[in-house]
Amino acid sequence: MKRRRASPLLQLHHLLVLLLLLLFGAAEGGLWKREQKDFPRIIGGIDAKPGEFPHQVSVQHRGFLGSRHVCGGTILTEQHILTTADCVDDFTVASLSVVAGVVSLEDHGENRQVIQIDAVIPHEDFNVVTHSNNVAILKLKEPLALGDLVQPLSLPPDGEVVPENTLCTVIGWGAIFETGDYYKELQKAEMTTLTDEACRASYGAMAIEDSMMCAGLPSEEVDTCDGDEGGPLLCMGHLHGITSWGQGCLQSYYPRVFTEVACYKSWIMMYISADLS
Repeated sequence: MKRRRASPLLQLHHLLVLLLLLLFGAAEGGLWKREQKDFPRIIGGIDAKPGEFPHQVSVQHRGFLGSRHVCGGTILTEQHILTTADCVDDFTVASLSVVAGVVSLEDHGENRQVIQIDAVIPHEDFNVVTHSNNVAILKLKEPLALGDLVQPLSLPPDGEVVPENTLCTVIGWGAIFETGDYYKELQKAEMTTLTDEACRASYGAMAIEDSMMCAGLPSEEVDTCDGDEGGPLLCMGHLHGITSWGQGCLQSYYPRVFTEVACYKSWIMMYISADLS
């Protein structure tokens, strides 16, 4: 029996459906990502061990094709996550969740906790262009179940300053090379801190504010880039930085820039204390 050819109208319908699927797939799959300077990732790292960084979470966005990792975050309390305002600026609260308790994003075992976000609190003076005040608190709908694999991280003590040439640790699920996709295994790497003056020599005097800090020497061949934004910079056992921005990935003359947590400690505690009181 000879098959009838589909009508022009039906062919057009099929073509439109295919185009829509391709468009949504590209958006969710990361083909249309923001500039790489906005979403850092770790290059030159190694796999983290289970329970090594129990404060680390993956901030995820639920879209047409399901949930996907967009950036990192740090557990401050069982119901509060610290990240960057850049990380969640483009998403609705209802579409966001966090994943805790795992080092592999493909681990769907009993240790995995997925909690929806109830509120996003970006700094009121956040500037998307200059990255000024790039900090945000995520309030969870339900508290995390704390244990060996899920623990809060302490803020830096009052007055503690990270000296130049301090070796600090960065963590994240970002891609491990510049044109790659996000990595499924949590990575860790060490980066050396620089003075603000050294950082301004690379980016310009106006680009680096006093509320920012920089790390990463060319000789280390380590950097953060796409997918690691919002994750912690751990110095001297405390949360001193939040991965924020930088020029490209692993660019020799451009260190990574972090939000300096000590400058926002009172702001952070104001919101957390209000919820806990």
